[in-house]
Amino acid sequence: MPRPHVHFATSRSRSGPPPLSSSPSSSPRSSRGPHTPPDVVYLSLPHSKSAGHHHRHHTPTGRPHTLLAHSTVPLLTYDLRLAPVAGNLSTPYPHGISGHMLAEPAISPPQRSLTLTGAHLGLPWVISVSASSNGQYVSVGDVLEGLYRALRTPVRAAEYAELGRRRGGSTVMDGMARTYKRRCRLYRDRRAYEEEQRGGLRGVDYLMGYTKFAGLSPTSRGADVWEIETMGWS
Repeated sequence: MPRPHVHFATSRSRSGPPPLSSSPSSSPRSSRGPHTPPDVVYLSLPHSKSAGHHHRHHTPTGRPHTLLAHSTVPLLTYDLRLAPVAGNLSTPYPHGISGHMLAEPAISPPQRSLTLTGAHLGLPWVISVSASSNGQYVSVGDVLEGLYRALRTPVRAAEYAELGRRRGGSTVMDGMARTYKRRCRLYRDRRAYEEEQRGGLRGVDYLMGYTKFAGLSPTSRGADVWEIETMGWS
């Protein structure tokens, strides 16, 4: 079976996606997010098929906000393909997610910057998130915006081709191509769909559809380094 055709962006811009259709049959709304994206640091990491299925146990030196705590039943329901705006965030809390909650520290004790890793998910980079909303500590909102912006980073054609030279890389390439096609179909409006398609493969496609945010897990590297956890959509 031929591999699905994919596109590649001509630049490394991490601009947000086109707005999703506002019709009742469309997917949840999205937005362009902040103008200053987080730093993305590239590493030479092996691809892993794991996507949040096993949890590495470390003695935590910090505690995540309840909305960011790793769980198989997370308190925050969020699709990492979409901008973290009100219409795309949900919680069982009776009053929903307030701006005050998003402004609370992501980690206790509060941290001025965080390093988020995703090697076990197949991400070839780590994400550095700095305190942007208040300048003092990384907030819950900073983490969500940082994840979204970093995962919007375009995948270069050379990076995609490199996957084919790894063991099992062909399967990974096919999976990413299918994931890319499904992501584009989130946009029901034809113009928005075509714009998203022209944007090409993005970092979120490395997750192979496991885009349900499942929180942050501690590492052995301190209170400022956390692992991203994701799940599939049942």
